[in-house]
Amino acid sequence: MSAALGSTGLTEQQTIRPAWQRRILAAGKVLLTVLIAIQLAALVWRLVAPEPLVLPAPAQTAGNSVVSGGVQGTAQYHLFGEVGAEPLAPVTEQVSAPETRLRLQLLGITKGPRDDVSSAIIAPRGASGEFYRIGDVVQGSTRLAAVYDDRVILNTNGKLETLKFDELSAAGISARAVAAAPVAPVTATPQGSLRERFREVRSPADFMNMVTTEASADAEGALRELGLESIGAGQGYRVTPGSMLTALQLQPGDIVLSVNGQSLGDPQADQQVLEQVSAEGSARIEVQRGNNRFVVNHSLN
Repeated sequence: MSAALGSTGLTEQQTIRPAWQRRILAAGKVLLTVLIAIQLAALVWRLVAPEPLVLPAPAQTAGNSVVSGGVQGTAQYHLFGEVGAEPLAPVTEQVSAPETRLRLQLLGITKGPRDDVSSAIIAPRGASGEFYRIGDVVQGSTRLAAVYDDRVILNTNGKLETLKFDELSAAGISARAVAAAPVAPVTATPQGSLRERFREVRSPADFMNMVTTEASADAEGALRELGLESIGAGQGYRVTPGSMLTALQLQPGDIVLSVNGQSLGDPQADQQVLEQVSAEGSARIEVQRGNNRFVVNHSLN
């Protein structure tokens, strides 16, 4: 009995600790719990979080300007051109692509010093045109891919197609002229007015011959018949409402600045320009529409 009591007293003496020991033991348990929680959190973060993005050191460019590490990922693509690099030469490679079946119409082009700044005026059939730069969306998933002197290349989900200027076909000229011009009584002029003879044109060459002949006889009268008014020598001609030149996709208020590089505005001197166009068989017409300028190319063959 005494032995049992002695054993119990020894056990109680061993388990009962001073207060300071109990406090240290409790603090140790709390610290151990916190450390375990931190380790578990780090393990979970490694499993679910992506690897940290390590950016390369800033690189020194040829122009002695440093690109900061924060934009290095995009700077390497030279989105705005490479500092110190030679200017890009225009791409002269001709792309062969079938003609597009999209109901689009090419109204004009603007060739810049580089292909990436060239643009075109494209319109849905029967609608007004808009300016598009290379890479712009023209319609749906179709983008403007390239601009040449007489055509543009369209890219529809990787499929390349060609959009050319409309030819001055006899049907196209007659239909547009008749639709635009009100029905008027026949004048007493034996040969009829220029507008009436314009309806009988069967080819672009006939049209140029008719205009050249009329201008040599009465330059200012021919301009009025065509629907043009002079702004001044070297300043061009303004297209007036009801002009027959709407068949060339011009609009009232447009200013025809030059043809084949020759400035316009002097009716007498501009007769030589008409003769030059007839001889060359093509017309490169520079037009100003509002604050924008563009070029319309037409073949006379």
